[in-house]
Amino acid sequence: MNLSRLHSTLITFKNHMNDTFVAYTRILQNKHPGGVLKILTSRSRQEASSKPSSKGKSLLHWVRITSQAAIYTFCVMSTFANYVGYPAQVYGMSMQPEFNELHVKNRLYKYSSNSLLRLDLDAVWVSCWNARNFEFQRGDIVVFVSPKDPYEYVIKRIIALEGDMVETNKGDLIRVKIPKGHCWVEGDNWNNSVDSNKYGPIPMGLIFGVATHVIWPVNKQRRLNRNVPDYLLPERVQPSGEGAKGVVLGEGEGSTAKPKTLWQQLKILLYFMHPQEKQETHITKVE
Repeated sequence: MNLSRLHSTLITFKNHMNDTFVAYTRILQNKHPGGVLKILTSRSRQEASSKPSSKGKSLLHWVRITSQAAIYTFCVMSTFANYVGYPAQVYGMSMQPEFNELHVKNRLYKYSSNSLLRLDLDAVWVSCWNARNFEFQRGDIVVFVSPKDPYEYVIKRIIALEGDMVETNKGDLIRVKIPKGHCWVEGDNWNNSVDSNKYGPIPMGLIFGVATHVIWPVNKQRRLNRNVPDYLLPERVQPSGEGAKGVVLGEGEGSTAKPKTLWQQLKILLYFMHPQEKQETHITKVE
């Protein structure tokens, strides 16, 4: 005779007797008016459903823990990126030769126009901490919200600060005085840049980061200099306080803002729809 089978039978019989004894005891104590059969049936149902419920509870617990961890991670990373900084890739050619100096299409890699990570482009560290007080200097390479597209981030170099007099790079000898709270930004590549020479000085409130280091490619890793290169003709800028005269934008004694005519508003709209805006160098976060 199989002893293991006999032992399991005895254990089953013992459990059945215990359940029966408990059922009769509850009936005698009037704690379960439903009878013995109802008690045994409810007990069997609980045992049958115990395993699936435990699996369901464990799955819900795992989902809850994972979602909480994802939310906490997102909050921490978002706070770090907004207050400290983040790595970003530089797209376009308007900042050549500072960035993407030897940018050519690499045949080893095929990228679409929507690629988020490209190894053939320069990457920089954008310090949001350095921009928190809006204390910039001439030569800083800054990242700001495009004045033409609020959903696009642009990287340019600061050429002049508020109060400075700057001569545009168009060769028409127009000198502009930078109003308070604004700055003049340009791309290093004058032939392929949409900057203040097109849309004028930008508010400093649009700037949210300063590019401080090149982090990719490895052979070009360096700290970025905070000065205006000689090829951008820094002598075009006359610092504030030197008594230069020029076109003042947004300031002046007795000046009043005149409402734009319908034709002027239409010209502005058509200008911002011009295809040249695609030449603007933009910057994308590297997640």
